[in-house]
This record gives sequence, C-alpha cells and structure tokens, in this order.
Amino acid sequence: MISIDRLVRTVAVVGLLCCTAASAQPAVAAVVDCLPTWSVVVQTGPPLHSVDALSSTDVWAVGDGTGSQATTMHWDGTAWTTVDAPVPSGAGDTNTLTGVDARTSSDVWAVGNAANVTRPMIEHWDGSSWHLFASPAPPADVAYVFLTVRARSAVDVWAGGYRYDYVSHGNRHALVEHWNGTTWRVVPTATLTTPISEIRGFAPIAARSVWAVGRLGGPGVTNQSLIERWNGSAWTAFAAPSEGPLSAVAAVTPTNIWAAGTAGFAHWTGSAWHGLVSTTTARALAIVSAADIWSTGPHFTGGNWRTVTNQVNGSRADRYDGVAVASPTEAWRVGFRLGSGIIEHACAIDVGDTGSFPGDVSGGLGATAAWHFDATNTSERSVTDASGLGLFDSGLRPAGGSFVWTLSWAGSFTTTDTTSGNTAVIRAPILAQPRFGDVATTFSISWGSAPPPAGDVLQAQVKRPGAADFVDWQSGSATAADFVPDAGPGDYFFRARVANAGGTLASDWSRLVAIHVT
Repeated sequence: MISIDRLVRTVAVVGLLCCTAASAQPAVAAVVDCLPTWSVVVQTGPPLHSVDALSSTDVWAVGDGTGSQATTMHWDGTAWTTVDAPVPSGAGDTNTLTGVDARTSSDVWAVGNAANVTRPMIEHWDGSSWHLFASPAPPADVAYVFLTVRARSAVDVWAGGYRYDYVSHGNRHALVEHWNGTTWRVVPTATLTTPISEIRGFAPIAARSVWAVGRLGGPGVTNQSLIERWNGSAWTAFAAPSEGPLSAVAAVTPTNIWAAGTAGFAHWTGSAWHGLVSTTTARALAIVSAADIWSTGPHFTGGNWRTVTNQVNGSRADRYDGVAVASPTEAWRVGFRLGSGIIEHACAIDVGDTGSFPGDVSGGLGATAAWHFDATNTSERSVTDASGLGLFDSGLRPAGGSFVWTLSWAGSFTTTDTTSGNTAVIRAPILAQPRFGDVATTFSISWGSAPPPAGDVLQAQVKRPGAADFVDWQSGSATAADFVPDAGPGDYFFRARVANAGGTLASDWSRLVAIHVT
C-alpha cells in the first residue's frame, strides 16, 4: 500500500526457500486515459482478488492461477503485464492468491493457497522474480489457508486466514503467522468461544500495535465481526459492532481506523469501535487522508460513506475484491465478472489553489466522479455547480479532503471554487447504441441514469443529415428513448443537457454523439 513511510524505507534482502519465476508475458492492456470515474481497463484472464500500489508506475494485482503458475500482474505506468510466479510442489490444478502487499519495488508479498497442499502459498517478489517461501507445517489432517498479508517493515510481516481439518471438513479457526525477516511462525490468536473464525485483514500501526479483522460464526453468531489487537506479546479480542464479517481494516492514525464489512463499516476512535450502517459495502480499503478514503464500494469524504456507481451500459465486476491508491489522485480496483478478471482505474480531479487539474475532463454517464483537494492548499476550496441549478456543491473542503458526485445526466458542467473563482468543466456523454445501422435500425439513445431534480428537465436534441442546426427532440424526465432514422441515410448527431423547467438556467450541452445510417 502507498504510505509516507515508504519514502524512508530501505530494502532488505531475505532468504529464499526454493523455486523462482520471473518471465513476463505480453502486455494484457495499455491505459490511455484515466477518468475521474471508475473505468474498466482490463477484462480478461482469471479472477483477481487483491491489488496494491507503490506509485503510478508500480502496481501489483493477484488472483486465481493454474496448476503450473500462480497469477500475478504488474502495471509499469504504460501497460499491465502478466508475470509468472511458481506454485508449490505437489499442487493440484488450481491455486489462488488472495492478498498482495507491496512495501518497496523489491519487497512484495503475496499469499493464498493451492489445491492438494496443506501449507499456505507464500510468494515474495525481490525486484526481479517471485519466490516461494516456507511456512510451518500444519498438524496431521489440517490445512492452513491464507486470505491476507500486510507488511510493516522487511522484518515485520503479518499473514492470516484460517486452519481446518480437511479430512472431517471441520470448522474454520482463525490463523495468524508472522515473518521476522528470517522465518514464518504461527502466532496464537485470541481465545474465542465461537466455533468458527477467520482472519481477513490487518492494519499494522507499530511493532506492538496491530489490528486484525475477520469473521465469527456458529450457532447464534452467524457471520459476525471479529476484531483483535496485537500488543507485542499476544492477541486480544475486542468488542465489535454488528457489521457482519469484516474483510479489511486500514488506519489513518492510531485513533482513526476503519474496517469494512458486509453490513457496513466499523470505526475505531481511540477507545471503542463504533458501527456505521451503509447502503453499500466494501471488501477492501485504501486511504489517502482522513477525509479521502477509497474502497471497493463507497467513498468516504470526511463525514459519510458516499455511494459510488459505474457507467450506464458499462461493464462492472460481479464482485470487487481489492482497491489501492497509487497517488493521492489515482486509484485501482480489481475483481471478476463471469469468471474473468477485471481491473478498473480512476483518477480524481485535483482541486488546488490555482485551479483544478485536469481543467476539462469527461466521465462515464451514470458513474460517480471524484475530486481531491490538494494537500498543499493554503485555504479551503469548493466544487460548486456554476449553472445556477444547484446540481452539486461540495461546500468548503480543507486540504486533503475529497468530494464525489454522480454524473447522472449528459451535459457539460462548469464547476467553480467559491473561494478563488477558479472554474473547470466535467462532462458526461450522451450514448447511442448501435453506432451504425440502416434506415430500418432502431437506435437506443441514453442521456441519463436517473430522473432530473424536481423542477428541472432533461433535454435532448438531434441534428439530422443535411440540417443546418440542432432541433429539440426530447424534453422532460425521460432518460432514454428509441430513435428510428427519419431523414434518410447519413450522419445524425445528438446532444443533451439539464435545464430548469422555465428554460432560464441550464448546464452546457454534452459533447456530440453520432450514428451513421446507410
């Protein structure tokens, strides 16, 4: 994960067990533009479960593998490339890496498990290749499974998951192991009274302060939150709010820690954990600042977790398992859809003292755009709708803060910073499907993902072949309509905007979309 302490970290060389692999495969995908909304840049290969970023040119993702290779992928700032990683001797046809943590460019850990192998799969990247590391052998008929890994330093790494009796298909019991720079060893977890438990995430604060979260289960405690803390000598269970199984935990400061669960979020304020119900949930967290936290689902902007949506008619994962920030304005998200891996990319608009960058940018229709208020700002800034319609307003935000707004309607929206008067533009497109057809083709034109605010209307115009200008086509609360070419072959152009019912206030028109008719 990206963090300030990486600036002063040094690289340590650690001992190897066996087996190396480093051959790079052809690039899977190159990324041209990074939008302020999530956009799919890779949708191929096996499912992906975790991602971590050191910088905008050094990002790792891991996921499901095959009998001969584990799946790791690397972003170098230009393209995603698959990088071979070994599997344990005796492994079956499948394996999966469920966690990755990048501490430096030559110190990256990935963990998971392989079929027919009772020890967890532990991989380490040394800057040139992946190597397998040994861990303690389980007792007879017991298998160890890792779900997560986090490194605080080269000699302080935590991995966790569960152990179970694979012969009797027994209950899962929380498992924690620690790397001290030389060996991995099992560390007893807190004594738990529930029959089922597992560790899913770590947040190392210091050598004597590490948080772990996960799941409790069994009669009367089905799928509850598990929270434990390491004090340097032992793990202790903490009272947890009822936010369901917790899949991730991340620390802003020692007294400001967030955990993500299936029923909401848990927040540590220095003396107790408090639950926060959310309409959307998350499986991973990535912190920029106390008021700017990305997740696989909603975005925390300093007061609440805000719902984040994807583009209308765009591809999205069936499940998102990992998220990482490569810089204060750049994030990556991974998951899978219909058995194929998905990698998504987003770049928040940076709001600074001298203006916003980029100053003119587009996002996906129906997708949620993000803004980051630069950490170097000398005064509070805002992102406010300049049209007079009052479509959005961040209010004054401090340096390091954030804001999100969903591009529910096609149009070009001028934003203003009410402190400085600086302006910028964010655009949402009008969509057409298909883009080519004949005079009998029915085209679907979309210009919204939600009805307009009360008192406003959505307007769509068309310019037909040979016409000198656009004419009104649709006006009201409709967000889409079918169009059958009514002026013969040629190019038809469409645009849309938001306006008040009286027509005295409006956003600017969206960029044009064309259909070609033969």
